[in-house]
Amino acid sequence: MSLKLLRWIAVVAPLLFLATVDFVRHFLFPNQLHTWVGFLSTYALIGSAIVLFSLLIFGFIARLQQQIVDQNRRLAALNEIAQATAAEPRLDDLLNTSLDHILGSMRAEAGLVCLIDFEREEHSAVCHRGFSPEVVRRIQRAKLKDDPIAQKVVLTGRSVLWERVLEDSQVAEASRREGIRSGISAPLRSEGAVNGILVVATNQQRQFSRAEQDFLGSIGGQLGMAIQNSILYERARRQADELTALLTVGQTVTSSLDLQRTLETALDQSVTVTGAEAGEIWLAEGERLLSLRAHLGAYSEAFLERRSFLWGEGIPGLVAASGETVVVHDLANDPRFLRQAVMRAGFQTFVALPLWRRNKVTGVLAVAARSPEKLTRASDLRLLEGIAEWVAIAVENAGLHRTVQDTAVVE
Repeated sequence: MSLKLLRWIAVVAPLLFLATVDFVRHFLFPNQLHTWVGFLSTYALIGSAIVLFSLLIFGFIARLQQQIVDQNRRLAALNEIAQATAAEPRLDDLLNTSLDHILGSMRAEAGLVCLIDFEREEHSAVCHRGFSPEVVRRIQRAKLKDDPIAQKVVLTGRSVLWERVLEDSQVAEASRREGIRSGISAPLRSEGAVNGILVVATNQQRQFSRAEQDFLGSIGGQLGMAIQNSILYERARRQADELTALLTVGQTVTSSLDLQRTLETALDQSVTVTGAEAGEIWLAEGERLLSLRAHLGAYSEAFLERRSFLWGEGIPGLVAASGETVVVHDLANDPRFLRQAVMRAGFQTFVALPLWRRNKVTGVLAVAARSPEKLTRASDLRLLEGIAEWVAIAVENAGLHRTVQDTAVVE
């Protein structure tokens, strides 16, 4: 209701009421109301009506004033978030600052921001307030298909209200432990695509107004754009790192016949760019044996537990025999991996690629990490495949150089 309409009601309603009272008193019940009892009853009614009308009007004005205060608070939060976005801070800092402004403007006790990884179909919390570490830990790397609310937000691109959360069996137990009674999950969007989820929750049962939902929608556009810019920047930076790594290895291969130097350069670039913690290169010795020719990274004594494998033995031998890449993220439960010291050191991820040259496997490039989350992106494998191609060329060049030297000696 607008203030203009309220003013009209405040003027017209009392006049209509008084006119109605006079009509009843003078024309409908003149004998009864033109007495002392009727006089007192009439003015008691008028007084009660004035008090009730005043309470209604001033209560409505108070609600309007509160709405204006809330709207100003939301506009201030939007302005603060817009200024923070324009300052181009780190994404984590921006999201943390924005979450504080959102919770303050909406007077909510808990909230979090999740980013969507569509390649893995997962979402993870990057900042949070008011939720226990257990809840946040469950959200990390959680599959969208296992979270109905998050999945609905991503699929529809619309906010999902859970105002009576304890009546929803899907989230009731966890919410009861957290003391949550109501909440809303809003999408963070850029160019129509959802790339994040903003969750606001309260400890009291509450209905989120249309204005609050629009407020979260406006913020969702700003933060979604910031997330997209961060993703594009990170993707560009990673592509630049990958191209630099391939260029470095390629320059080493084409400018030097020192095979050991080339192997060490290839391992250095492989480990650095992919975030692995160790790398190794095995080369074929004849047709039945693989020998470890280079190792780089942590726990070298564990990896040097075995310096050779027969063709088909262990993961390096299996890769050499089959010519196919092997990716493992749970070494402890993979019987193909034979070096116990590496598993005792805590390594869980192991990726091994064949070195192909002229339809023949000449060796194996392998990298390892202790985190099962490492080396899970397709770009990691593409980079390692590119480096493996250069290493295979270097191995062939070294072999040709030896052949030339041997021929010269014979001659």
